[in-house]
Amino acid sequence: PYISYDKSFGNKYNLLFETGYYHNYNRYEMVNRIYNESLHYLSFFEMSAYATAKVSYSELYTLTTKLTVDNNPWFSNSAHLYPAISGQWNIGNEKFMQGSKFLSQLYFTSTYSVSSNSPLPHYDIDLHESLKPAKTRKFNAGLYAIIKNDGIGLSLNYYIHSNKNVNFEHSSFLQTEMEIINSFSMQNSGYILSIDLKKM
Repeated sequence: PYISYDKSFGNKYNLLFETGYYHNYNRYEMVNRIYNESLHYLSFFEMSAYATAKVSYSELYTLTTKLTVDNNPWFSNSAHLYPAISGQWNIGNEKFMQGSKFLSQLYFTSTYSVSSNSPLPHYDIDLHESLKPAKTRKFNAGLYAIIKNDGIGLSLNYYIHSNKNVNFEHSSFLQTEMEIINSFSMQNSGYILSIDLKKM
């Protein structure tokens, strides 16, 4: 279920707010594949709630924020926050761009978000007692333009993506069962240039 609110103020401002949640109940049978025997049954209840707000001004500027709270039973600290924020500047609608003979549209966008994955227990894999969620942080910023007449789309984006506490299946020497632990972190960054030759 969710609740939403959408309101315009005058001819320039618009506010959109939405909040909601979902819940889920699951039951797993933990099985040792080596001896083909049932170890135990594992039941859990998980819930996620979110709130998002979007503010726009005169079809020029847009700011969107979102906060998600997950109650995940697979981790030692079950409540985790995941923020996200994005902004867009419609440069093509600015007064100084109205007389442009070269571009029909020009946008600047920037986003930042945090997300994670949930390990699903299966067969003979156990979860380490201090397991943390493998969080992914993404930052993107870029320009998007459309050339007049030709309708060619051009975009240039810069990104930084990082992963922390990546989940890894691990077993020590002489261990008959696997367990999921936090193993390593990594980061990559770069530029992406794309050209869209389709007619817009």
